[in-house]
Amino acid sequence: MTIDDLSDIVPTLESFPEFTDREGSRFVDEGGYSLVYLLHQKRNLVGKIPFVFNKLQARLRLCELQKEYDICSHLYENGVSVPKPQGVYLTSIDFMSPEHKKWYSVSKPAALIMEYIDGLSKEESFTPRQKQRGLELAEREMKKVKKLDCTPVDVGFGNFIYQPEQNRVVLIDFGFWERK
Repeated sequence: MTIDDLSDIVPTLESFPEFTDREGSRFVDEGGYSLVYLLHQKRNLVGKIPFVFNKLQARLRLCELQKEYDICSHLYENGVSVPKPQGVYLTSIDFMSPEHKKWYSVSKPAALIMEYIDGLSKEESFTPRQKQRGLELAEREMKKVKKLDCTPVDVGFGNFIYQPEQNRVVLIDFGFWERK
C-alpha cells in the first residue's frame, strides 16, 4: 500500500493550515508518542506533536490528532475540565532542539494546538496529600466523561494536570480515548 492508495480516506498534509504564530516557543514535556511544546507564550498555547518517521505515518497521525481534537472539543463544550482546543495544524520543526528533530521525517508535522495548563502532572511532583486530592478531582471529571459516552483508556498521573491553588484538575491526552 502506498500513500496514494489512501488518498480518499487519509487527509494530505497540504490540506491542513500551518500554525506560524509562535512566540517564546519552548519544550514542555515528552510523552510516549509525542512532544509537547509551548508555541505561544503570551497566547498560552501548546502543541502536542506526535513522532513521525515517514510521510505515510505523518498523514495517519493527522487522523489521530483530528480524533483527539474532536474528543477534546466535545468534552470542553460539555463542561469537562480539559484544555481549550484550538485545532489541528501543521507546524515547522525549526524551533525544536536538535535532539527532538531526529524523531521527525517531515519538516512540518501536525500538532494538536490547545490551551497551556500549568500545574502538576508527574507523579513524583505530588505530595501524598496532593496525590489523593488530584485523584479525587480526576475521578469527578471522569464521571462527567462517562456520561458523555466517551471511553477513557489511560487516566492517571501524566494524564491530568493538578492545580492545587485552584483545587482543580484538567484532563489531558485523549489519544487512545473513544467516543460512541
